[in-house]
Amino acid sequence: MARVQRGEEEAFGNDSFLDVVANIVGILIILVVVASMRIKHLPSLLSPSLQSQEKAQAALAESTASMNAIEQEIVELNTEIQRVTAATVGRYQERAVLAQIVAQRQRELDEQRKSLDGGSREQFDLQQALALAESRLKRAKGARQEVDTAPSKTVEIKTYTTPISQTVYGKEIHFQLKHGLVAPIPLEALLEKFKRRAHEQVDRLRSEPEFTDAVGPVDGFRLKYIVERVDVSPDSGYAGSYAQLRHFTLTPMSDDLGETAEDALNSQSRFFTALAGFDPKRTTVTLWTYDDSFAAFREVRKQLHDLGYTVAGRPLSEGQPIAGSPHGSKSAAQ
Repeated sequence: MARVQRGEEEAFGNDSFLDVVANIVGILIILVVVASMRIKHLPSLLSPSLQSQEKAQAALAESTASMNAIEQEIVELNTEIQRVTAATVGRYQERAVLAQIVAQRQRELDEQRKSLDGGSREQFDLQQALALAESRLKRAKGARQEVDTAPSKTVEIKTYTTPISQTVYGKEIHFQLKHGLVAPIPLEALLEKFKRRAHEQVDRLRSEPEFTDAVGPVDGFRLKYIVERVDVSPDSGYAGSYAQLRHFTLTPMSDDLGETAEDALNSQSRFFTALAGFDPKRTTVTLWTYDDSFAAFREVRKQLHDLGYTVAGRPLSEGQPIAGSPHGSKSAAQ
């Protein structure tokens, strides 16, 4: 009876095992189907990540190449440092050996000198001094020979017609040099306009001690002026008053007024047009030059000197206007 029961238990166990195996196989089949369906959509899902991976790999490759190049440079620098260090050590060793040889030679000379009597010692000293002088003379001759055989350099010295400044009297024409640009200043035309306008307004001084006005623009410049009333002292023997210009300033209407120095030196430029009709022997050219235009000043001044004009320079700082008055200083020209 016990054996029969053991057989039934074994049959029941085998059936259960087969059921489990069948279930597992079914689950595996389901998993394979699901995996197959996901694999179909995998390329579209992975493409961005693949591109990112390719970019990352490219960046990694570039960084690796840069790092390798830097490492190579470091290796080369270390090699160069070792070479220079070895050369320096070698020079120091050579210097030390030479110093020992010199010291030994000096000791030998001292011993040799001590072994001599008074007269021989004096002659020995003279021979040593003569040998030293001959060595110095030889070095000096070598240096002189190097100087004599070296190619000579020509130094150009620029001079101008009048090296001493002189006060300007007579005809004068003006130019502004600002931001590297050369602009003719129509001072004569503006002063003529000022005279006519001031004559029309002189009656204002009967009730006002002074008045301010402006004329222009002419060729890009305006002239602002102040006219004042001057009362004559009765002690002078005269009575009354008269009008007088106190001060005027010139204001350019634009910061880029004019032409470059290179263009100005062209024979068809406004610069040469403004110079036309002015006799170089009787005319002084005044260059009102701001501190950013001294290079242009040198070029223009050289051209003017070559043409025979006398040149006066008036340096100005940034923000300082071109101005004048009856009591102002005259230009000094060279």
